[in-house]
Amino acid sequence: MRWEDVTQPTAEPVSVPELKAWLRIEHGEDDVMLNELVRAARSWVERYTGRALAQRQVRQWAQSFRADLALVPVLSIDEVRVHYEDGTSALLGASDRRLEGEVLYVLSVPVGARLRTEDWLEIVYTVDVSPEPELKLAVRQLVAYWYEQRQAAVERYRWERAPEAADHLIHSLRRWVVYESG
Repeated sequence: MRWEDVTQPTAEPVSVPELKAWLRIEHGEDDVMLNELVRAARSWVERYTGRALAQRQVRQWAQSFRADLALVPVLSIDEVRVHYEDGTSALLGASDRRLEGEVLYVLSVPVGARLRTEDWLEIVYTVDVSPEPELKLAVRQLVAYWYEQRQAAVERYRWERAPEAADHLIHSLRRWVVYESG
């Protein structure tokens, strides 16, 4: 499943002043880097868990009449479009689709050319912030770890995986998608 941000997050899950207090940093020399690390940690946690940490609009492509949404919780389905082999597309109305929890079902497709073989379904939706406080803590832990390891990255040493505490938090909140056959 492929997805991208349509709009930028309204706010990051952890602010730089909040992070500096947590890390006991009293200077402002690293504020830009800390902001970049927060964005990277948010993205890493979101992609691993499937849970949004910042409200924004997302575009996702699928190739099935049943699409598991990449990020939750979903505030709204803003647009659903099908793409055809001839390069045309058609917008689906609300009666052509149904959202059940974290899954979007396409109920009918307008008659047209043949559907593209890959990524024929385009879904644009708005996600809200997941309520789990552990996700915010995982972002803090990742930023702290990466901040402490920044010299190793500059010297071209390989960064190790996430610290064990953050890894356990993130893994425990991962959304697992199980496909039923039949």
